[in-house]
Amino acid sequence: MQSQQNSLLQNRQQSHEMTWGDIRDPLDRTDTLERNPHCVDPNLVQPKLEHHQEQQQIQQQQQMVREAANEGQQFTTIMTPVSPVFVQPNSNGQNIWTEENPVTSIIFGPEDLQLLNGANQNQHYQGPTSANPCTDDYPGNCQFQVSFETMSSTCKNKYWDFSPMLNKLYIDMNKFVRCSFNVGASPPDGLMIRAVPIYAQAGFFTSPVRRCPNHAAEVDPANKDPYWSDKRDHLIRVDNDFVEYEEDQVSKRLSVIIHNPKPQAGSSTFAVPIKFMCLGSDVGGINRKPLKVIFTLEHGVNNVIARQAVDIRICSCPKRDKVQDEKKKTEELKKLNKVAGNLCRANSSLMYVQPEKKRKLETVEEMILVPVAKRDFEKINEISESLLIARHTDKIDEIKAQRKRFLRQHNPNTFGPPPKPPSKDESKQ
Repeated sequence: MQSQQNSLLQNRQQSHEMTWGDIRDPLDRTDTLERNPHCVDPNLVQPKLEHHQEQQQIQQQQQMVREAANEGQQFTTIMTPVSPVFVQPNSNGQNIWTEENPVTSIIFGPEDLQLLNGANQNQHYQGPTSANPCTDDYPGNCQFQVSFETMSSTCKNKYWDFSPMLNKLYIDMNKFVRCSFNVGASPPDGLMIRAVPIYAQAGFFTSPVRRCPNHAAEVDPANKDPYWSDKRDHLIRVDNDFVEYEEDQVSKRLSVIIHNPKPQAGSSTFAVPIKFMCLGSDVGGINRKPLKVIFTLEHGVNNVIARQAVDIRICSCPKRDKVQDEKKKTEELKKLNKVAGNLCRANSSLMYVQPEKKRKLETVEEMILVPVAKRDFEKINEISESLLIARHTDKIDEIKAQRKRFLRQHNPNTFGPPPKPPSKDESKQ
């Protein structure tokens, strides 16, 4: 009995050794995998395991972002490990993830959080260069503000002018204006300012703003520099070394990005000269359509933390057009105020209108009554009134009203109030 059990154990061990030997044998590997597809090459297990761990780590990071978004934070910094093998170098042949100071953090904004939360999968990403950008002013935590300033108060400026009433810049073509941005005294690293021109008209709002064919041609004197060979269609040009001209591949909008705006010591503003390379009346370009430029302050790519929109008019006579537009606006406001006043008076029973206070007639000087013959009254009255007016030239109306009141009060039979006009019934009789 015991000899039978020993023989069975030996047979099982031999069968197991033959099976594992077949698997380990490189000559029979293909045949083994065909007979048993569940047998996997051990060399492929480690990469799949690493990929699985990376996917789990990414899911954990996304969960962290969702929790931060639910707490109402504006943006969250997430440490994300990146494999240099899969990162493509930029145009300069550099890899931002493998330099001396590699980028190890990603800033997620409100739009990114919405995408991670998956609130609406059919909704497209609405960034600052999308077909439907936001134009509402949003100063943000740094009180972002755009202004246009002159370098000297005594120097005449005939190439541009700004209207605070209309929040509109009037500027000549190919003329620089110093644009100042308030970004705070100590802004964080990684900021950028983007300028996006758009049409402020419903029918052309989604159309990108480009230069007219004449000014965008290669023979134009402003395009002779080889640097502008691939940037001729950009309407805005900035005189700064840290500038990037970008085109959105989806919306085809052109924008200018100013990287790392850092104010100098003792200042909270950062200024750069900008200019516009086409007139507002050029056919094939702006073609008299209203123009607006959206300035956005971004912390990371497309992560908008502040915004301000400014109306622009590119013309050959900025001061003349500014005066005309302000005059037109003033007349419109006067008409609106007049219509509003008439509406209030017409509906005075529906809304309370404060009555005008009656002005009290104060005594200009102390008066003494002198008996005068009726025949001499006119001469004496003229002399007395002229002497009083000569001493108080700024109170002519008050003096005449006061004298009339005294004459009617003390001589009711001679200087009574004017009789009332007869009514319609009395006139018929």
